[in-house]
Amino acid sequence: AERLASGKNCSDHKAADICSDSTHCQAYFSQEQLKSKWGAKYEEYYQKVKECVIETAGQILIYDKKPIMAFYHSNSVNMTEDCVNVFNSSYPYLKSVDTPTDTTAEYYETRVSYTLTSFVSFVNSKYPKAKLSIDTLRDTVKIISRHDSGRVNKLKLGGVEINGVEARDLFGLKSANFSIGFSGDNIIIDTLGSGHGVGMSQVGANVMAEEGAVYTDILKHYYTGVSIGNIKDYI
Repeated sequence: AERLASGKNCSDHKAADICSDSTHCQAYFSQEQLKSKWGAKYEEYYQKVKECVIETAGQILIYDKKPIMAFYHSNSVNMTEDCVNVFNSSYPYLKSVDTPTDTTAEYYETRVSYTLTSFVSFVNSKYPKAKLSIDTLRDTVKIISRHDSGRVNKLKLGGVEINGVEARDLFGLKSANFSIGFSGDNIIIDTLGSGHGVGMSQVGANVMAEEGAVYTDILKHYYTGVSIGNIKDYI
């Protein structure tokens, strides 16, 4: 809604307001894809989604009389992330907040492992100034700082420093909430949660719903200071 109201098209698709790439604009699945994904649960889940869409038709989140940028992600562990730490843009309604955690959720905890040799070769190929070597790896690869959410702020890779978002992309991690350890001839990266961490945690929202929270309570928890309006008043 915020994008439509602003009249700004994405640079990646100037002829359209939004696209169906979930990492870019909006997730989209055809009914055939949903049947494949949900299997025997398709009819049950589809009816639930349909009911939610119908019952909330036209409702949007508002802050300071304007539609918000409603970022969301899969799963945060303990806290969501402040938008400025991920997208370099600050929004008063996209601040870090506490979130319930489900340790049984998919991607609650994941692990990536490299041999020391492959890690050194890979990082040096991406960042030549790193100049990593196996002999000094334990002293030259360190997490320097973290954000209040627990996600990595700065990571030292030999002669270079990168931020947690860059590290997540570099190593293909599920989130920037990670730790680094060594085991024999391997370097281990353990990650908590999944996604950029900004806005609503889908897993956290599900936990809140199971505990009795209604959708308005959930939304107002994850998006600080918002209210609910009708899209017809803003588009």
